[in-house]
Amino acid sequence: MYEGDSFFILSAAVQAGLAGLSALLAVAAAAAVLAFKTTVGRITSGLLVFWLFLWLTPQIYYLYYQIILDDLPWQIILGPPPSLDALLDWLLFRGPGTLSNHAKGVLGWALLALGPLAWAKMKFIK
Repeated sequence: MYEGDSFFILSAAVQAGLAGLSALLAVAAAAAVLAFKTTVGRITSGLLVFWLFLWLTPQIYYLYYQIILDDLPWQIILGPPPSLDALLDWLLFRGPGTLSNHAKGVLGWALLALGPLAWAKMKFIK
């Protein structure tokens, strides 16, 4: 399904580092959402955190690639914030079927689910 995806041309060590960085960023995003105490606050913050993730993490990933690639120049790669349409494209898995895009969509849904899941846990598991 992901033939030709750039992740698979990386060495195993670089793949592990990239996966670790992605996991760390996802945990940080989830922690930011869980900092809110209400379900509505968590759902709203889930959207906001996901939007910020989509906008800001490309720079973090670029810094990682600067570490592993010797001749990658220093530059700011952040563009304008993603539009609502772009946010929906990731949540609805529209666009290129890349591993990165699918992982972003899964993360978006996971962040949105933290509100209702936390509510259900508080309500039914005491």
